[in-house]
Amino acid sequence: MEHQDERLARLEANLQDAAEKNPHSKPILDAFGPLMTEQRRLLGSLDWRKIDPAGIDPDRLKAGVPVIRQVPLFFPEDPWEEVLLPLVAAAQAGFPGLREAMDAWERCLAGGSLPFHDHFRSWPDESLPATW
Repeated sequence: MEHQDERLARLEANLQDAAEKNPHSKPILDAFGPLMTEQRRLLGSLDWRKIDPAGIDPDRLKAGVPVIRQVPLFFPEDPWEEVLLPLVAAAQAGFPGLREAMDAWERCLAGGSLPFHDHFRSWPDESLPATW
């Protein structure tokens, strides 16, 4: 875990350094910084399922078919709450104008009405997942 803490500290230092060197970029860094930090924390703390790269067709990828349409990337048993709630808090911190929308996501998740895995499933015969 120490390694993870060091990486988070380095990211935060980089964000602060960038804001000092580029004061015109500070509002952007202040907005996206919490999301970037939370993303990095989540990537280092959760046990993510590995995708099978053998299922990715290089020719289809070169032709513009995204990976999500070739192999499943998200599953019902994924830790949706563990991912969404910290990201909602980070979005609220960086984008206060989205607080109402983020609150709605929290309420939906608490009520069990946001089956995210359905939104991100691979649908090889469709141009977009059916729930979009």
